[in-house]
Amino acid sequence: MGDGAPTLQIAFNDGDDATAVAHAFLQKNGLQGRIDPQQIIEFVRKAQQPVAFGGTKSSFPCSVTQPSPAPLPSAIIVPKLMAKISQFNAEFAEQKRLQLTPQELNGVQELLQFDVFGESCRDAIIKGMQWPHDKAFPILDVLRTVAVKSTNANILLVSKAQIGDKWINFVQAVASLASASDGSYIDTSRMMSLRCCNNLMTLPGLHFQVAADVEPLIDAFKSSASSSAEGIRSEWALFVRNAVAIMFHTHYAGTEVQVLACANFALDIMRSAPPTAGFAVWNAVLALGTCAHFSPEIKSRIAASGAKEALTRIIDAFSSADSANTVATEALLLFK
Repeated sequence: MGDGAPTLQIAFNDGDDATAVAHAFLQKNGLQGRIDPQQIIEFVRKAQQPVAFGGTKSSFPCSVTQPSPAPLPSAIIVPKLMAKISQFNAEFAEQKRLQLTPQELNGVQELLQFDVFGESCRDAIIKGMQWPHDKAFPILDVLRTVAVKSTNANILLVSKAQIGDKWINFVQAVASLASASDGSYIDTSRMMSLRCCNNLMTLPGLHFQVAADVEPLIDAFKSSASSSAEGIRSEWALFVRNAVAIMFHTHYAGTEVQVLACANFALDIMRSAPPTAGFAVWNAVLALGTCAHFSPEIKSRIAASGAKEALTRIIDAFSSADSANTVATEALLLFK
């Protein structure tokens, strides 16, 4: 990084996709275009090489949550995003409780342009979560940006008394919107709700909210979009992987019903994914294999739901050099 530059840390699981880890790291630290992603990818892959400790390493259970791989608003996008926020905001001239003040708008701009997250931006997010759901995407874009910036996240968590469960209810409501072909912003808002949810799931202070609401969130996601949409599928799979990791590694262990809901969602993704959806399949298999570690009873229920067949399909569909094939081969051994 150069003399005097701060030391940055990168965290990942042994089974994580090195490309996804590298791009998430560059995105989180604002280093896109400044560092060759291949350098980070090679570093991660080297660190992931098995080390003999008298046993073999396993991808399961998955332990680390990851943010959406979707890039945050860039310098080119920020003016367009602010213009859209201002456009929507002007429509609430007769609804002052929904309209952002000039100070709140400035707070949003400071976050997007200078990575400064203050109370004005926080207040704008709280107010924006009351906007009509089909116009939610700009506020969700702001919220997901806050979530992945470690220096900003503390303010969001401190503000939880004001936000409470609003964010998760907002995400769920937006994700539940029916698809539209009328030129509205429904599909954009729905996709942004998924990205936002995955970014917020990286914050330990919000873990339990996600775990407790995992079933209605899954229902919302499944009812709102076709799994044939590549971006939707990738965000779905990352969500279920994150949810399972949270439930397995916190004292909120999840109920059998919740774990099985995650396992079945992962199986749905695996069965419908084409050979081009390696990132989605990889995350779905990580979720499935982790679900199998909760208890012998849950593992048996997953096996009875066709886990072997789904994993065999993945192994046959993906190259042996693909991480999706590798993790599916490992997961299949759990059900032998």
